[in-house]
Amino acid sequence: MNTQAAAPFNEKDLWTITEDPEAPGRFVGLAMSENGTPLTVHSSHRELLAEQLITWQKSLQMRDEFLAAWKAGVKIAGDDLFRVERGYARISCIDEATTKWQLVPARDEVEAYVLKGKASRWTRAFVAAMCSFYNSEWAAGMLKRLKVGSIGELAQGLDGERRTVLAALLVSYRGW
Repeated sequence: MNTQAAAPFNEKDLWTITEDPEAPGRFVGLAMSENGTPLTVHSSHRELLAEQLITWQKSLQMRDEFLAAWKAGVKIAGDDLFRVERGYARISCIDEATTKWQLVPARDEVEAYVLKGKASRWTRAFVAAMCSFYNSEWAAGMLKRLKVGSIGELAQGLDGERRTVLAALLVSYRGW
């Protein structure tokens, strides 16, 4: 399969398949790449191409769902515990974030909050659990110090809003 940049197309269409005018019996699939640039995929198997483009579309949808859940979690936890990763555009509020890299856990602030903060154990455990999507080893250490031994124990200690955020993060997670 050959992949190359394509000319811009109607962005409301997430993907489309047409016959390749330069190669009879072959198909061209157009999709929007993760960074917003068009992507062209060539294949002689229309069904396989459609499957690949649908998988790509679902992946982008999961990315968007993860970001929405992450923003909700940041709003609950407090934006003072998060920062913009170097190289990404600064934002003035959580809702302006277009990538998870604009809402990265601020390690020192998170550790001070989780390990020495005055909030309840479960409020602090929620922040640590969120951070597990960013760095699982770091977060596991914080959860261990909070004496949270399992996901069931965490779920039992959290309110519905925090459980819902963590559940949405879990089902839409594609890796940091």
